[in-house]
Amino acid sequence: LCTFVLFSCGKKSESEAAVTPQDTIIEAEGMDPLASTTDYLGIYKGYVPDQDGIEVTLSLNNDSTFVLYSVHYDKKDGILEEQGDFGVSNDGILTLFMEDDPNRYFKIEKGELQILDGHKKPITGKNADKFVLKQIQPIK
Repeated sequence: LCTFVLFSCGKKSESEAAVTPQDTIIEAEGMDPLASTTDYLGIYKGYVPDQDGIEVTLSLNNDSTFVLYSVHYDKKDGILEEQGDFGVSNDGILTLFMEDDPNRYFKIEKGELQILDGHKKPITGKNADKFVLKQIQPIK
């Protein structure tokens, strides 16, 4: 499941392809308090379940760009770097706008990002608590 959420390949739907970072940043009125600040900017790290695990490092920069590194320990040459833009919606959902893959979603929490599925819902199941990236360094 994690591999699908973080690293799936495929075409974007027309509705995803039409969305831009500017479209998802909503006015401060009615926003999640964390989404209306820049406290979520920084570097996040986590180890998510897979056969041998995936080490994920995500950098959210103050210019609304991101760098996502993932290390797949079960694959030779399993290091992947992706870059792009991100946006934050009024309900505190962070969207990574992926160039060739479906967008990726995270719920902004204090000091961490909860990895969401493709429908912007929390991951469920026995390893649900592992789908979290912890902030290791803030960016101001």
